[in-house]
Amino acid sequence: MTVNDPVSKLTKIYSVHIVAPPEKVWTKFGDLTKTTYDLNRGAYAMKLDPSDGRPVIAYGVNEVVEGTTTLKVAVSKWNGSAFALVGNEAFSERVATSIDLAIDNSGKPYIAYLDYNENTQASVMAYSGGSWSYVGARGGGSGYRANTTPGIALGLTPGTTQNPVMITIGNVSADPFYRAPEFAYYNGSWNTGIGMPGRPAVSGSSYAAYRPKAVTFGDYVYFSTANNGTTNGYSLYKFRNGSVTTVLEGKFIDGGSSATSIQDNSFAIASDETIYYLSADDVGGTWQLRVFTYKEGVDAAPKQLGSTINHVVTTSSSYTIALDKNDLPYIAFNKSNTERQLMVANFDMETRNWTDPIAISGTDEIKTNPEKIYLEFDNNNIGYAAAIGNVAPYRIFVYKLE
Repeated sequence: MTVNDPVSKLTKIYSVHIVAPPEKVWTKFGDLTKTTYDLNRGAYAMKLDPSDGRPVIAYGVNEVVEGTTTLKVAVSKWNGSAFALVGNEAFSERVATSIDLAIDNSGKPYIAYLDYNENTQASVMAYSGGSWSYVGARGGGSGYRANTTPGIALGLTPGTTQNPVMITIGNVSADPFYRAPEFAYYNGSWNTGIGMPGRPAVSGSSYAAYRPKAVTFGDYVYFSTANNGTTNGYSLYKFRNGSVTTVLEGKFIDGGSSATSIQDNSFAIASDETIYYLSADDVGGTWQLRVFTYKEGVDAAPKQLGSTINHVVTTSSSYTIALDKNDLPYIAFNKSNTERQLMVANFDMETRNWTDPIAISGTDEIKTNPEKIYLEFDNNNIGYAAAIGNVAPYRIFVYKLE
């Protein structure tokens, strides 16, 4: 670089070296292990506390009393050196399956589970004043009996007063939500039995809903489902002030696909309101991951972002997508049924394509068919990923990107 000094009339030449910032690296952050009772190898959920950025995990434990084992919920939070219980261990009633977690802006955690003794309807609890208590009536988070297989989704409304919302999938053929998503929201009492406008009716198992997910963004709670059946894709809805509207129905799937994976379902929303959707579909007998983007009012239809992810998955693969604080998308998924590794890739803004996935866990470390995989970034742009372990006594492994 050449600089002219107008006072001395001298010209000086400087060498400028531009040094790229060091690449971020994934490392093992910590393990959540048993306190009194063994961890159940089924459902769990991880979220970052927005008030301090620390990981919080809700998970199942096998409570044993006088020789009888009962599945219940426990919650632990990272305290700076280890995961520590939030309230009592095994504080819930008996869990059928399915656990989800949400945390409000003040750091108050909420959990939801399908309640075995409440007709497998959803119960929601919140932690305050040193103990867990029900939000509204026990079992009030759904109006009908829920299917234990597809999973549940818990979200919180935006604003100063954040109230829980629930998505469950009905289980009784005579009920109006048989294999379809039922939406419920709390505003002093539970409002249940809310359907999705324009959603096609279930025919046999075709268009049956699986793996609901919820994301709070802007003035809305967005939620989605994977849909069973040939090329039925995924559906995305949003909720505000007691009303549900449809964003996209049966989309986010490759045009040459013959089937959609119903093992998982994941989306994230960027600061400019662009929706990033991670899809798994079968094209020519090969199951592959791809990411679509869509912006309401701008795009006529979802558009694929980059190429297909350079890794073949299976119908039992779990996967998730998250955006860092610069809106850079990352995905995580389990590698295979034999190597059992947690894989991560991100979108490269220079090449405008996905990086080759890398393993951030050891071989045979995570469960073959994990209930869920989690990925989230804190306000300092540090990433956290989680997956449940493969070997008893079970642990939940958490990994960190910085």
